[in-house]
Amino acid sequence: MTDTLRCHHYQFAHAALRSVAFAHPIRLMTLLATPEAMDAFTSLLEQVDENCKDRGEPRDFDASQLVLHRRRVVGHPCAVVEMPPPRATGEAYFAAPVLLMATEPEQVKLRYFTLEYCAPDGEHGEAGTVLGEWQEDGQHVNYGVGPQASLEPFLEAISALMKNPS
Repeated sequence: MTDTLRCHHYQFAHAALRSVAFAHPIRLMTLLATPEAMDAFTSLLEQVDENCKDRGEPRDFDASQLVLHRRRVVGHPCAVVEMPPPRATGEAYFAAPVLLMATEPEQVKLRYFTLEYCAPDGEHGEAGTVLGEWQEDGQHVNYGVGPQASLEPFLEAISALMKNPS
């Protein structure tokens, strides 16, 4: 692993996809349920390229390396985007918008979760994960140590948070 956070990796999971998810939750989730989802990821990555160009680092992945898992979490539609393997603290293994359905479209809410890589510390020497959630106002909530970096434990952790809000 490296200590240097990659702009494209971070921006896609933590900023670009999140921004679209909160701005257009129903449209995004509908799009992610179609075969055009990968085209949308390509377009979003091109926007990330523009945002990261001043950093001078090339993007080291493309949309074909993103894996989309369509699931339900506590009965709500969820689209888990599996990122290329993270290399630095803060990069995400997964980003997951969860659509909280309502009877009226303007009442629909969205929650946006991430499972992030956490580099080993000097005390324990093992890498780990951090479970996070981005809120619509841009606040990042750190729920602390996350589950192992695989799909089912991540979905279980999201489910537990949604069933037992703090």
